[in-house]
Order: sequence, then C-alpha cells, then structure tokens
Amino acid sequence: MKVLLTGASGFLGRRVAELVVAGGHDVVSIGRSAPDQAEPTAVHFIRADLTDGVEVRRAGGEAGDVDSIIRDLVEMSIKQTREQETRKVRHR
Repeated sequence: MKVLLTGASGFLGRRVAELVVAGGHDVVSIGRSAPDQAEPTAVHFIRADLTDGVEVRRAGGEAGDVDSIIRDLVEMSIKQTREQETRKVRHR
C-alpha cells in the first residue's frame, strides 16, 4: 500500500512513518521540512507548504496515486486554537 503522510518530520509524524514502513508499506511525505535523513522512513519526500493550495495540488500530482492519506493536524490545531483564543481576548 502507498501512504501519503503529512508532518513526517515532526515528533508524531516520524513515529507514524516508522510504523507504516514497518508494516511493509511505502510512504510519500509532503511538508515544509524533510524528515531526518538518519531515519529513512519516507520513501519519497515532496516539499510543499500545506497552507498553499497551489503547492498542495502540485505535490499531490507529484505523489501520484495513493491508497491512504494520514494528515498530522496536531501542530496546526494547537496553533489555530491559540490564535482563536488570542482574538477572543483582544475583542472583549
């Protein structure tokens, strides 16, 4: 199976990539930072800013057909929550 994984260079994403590869699957990683080369968990890395639709479309085309997508949302969710809370405080 070919798995598309975002966030493979992060703490959680690195571990997820290791588990997917250990399960005998191929990993394509998309993100801003390449996974650590000392841990060759990603079969293929594609650099792209996931907040830019044009870059995501290009990276998806480069990745080709995949069987599964795993999206690491932890960092983005925490950042968005902090920004939302900051806005609430400023507008009170």
